Amino acid sequence: MSSEVLTVNQGSLYPALYRLEDRGWIAARAALSDEGRRIRVYRLTAAGRRRLSHEIDSWRLFAAAITQVGGHAMTRSCSTVSAHGAVVSTGS
Repeated sequence: MSSEVLTVNQGSLYPALYRLEDRGWIAARAALSDEGRRIRVYRLTAAGRRRLSHEIDSWRLFAAAITQVGGHAMTRSCSTVSAHGAVVSTGS
């Protein structure tokens, strides 16, 4: 789904799924895979859809703020901050 850009190992995935389920944002059901193995299938609940919508709105607001700040920084000069917090100007 993420075209291999986002990877999550099992040690992180299952605790996250359990937390989402505990919060009522997803629901799980038992099923069988095509190979006949027992699996759990997850779906978003109504509360999960509301929470996802809230998180998407928050992300869009954050991304817009970063874009706005980035746009202002590029029009003034090409400055960067070093690892020690010093501003290093590379523009005029």
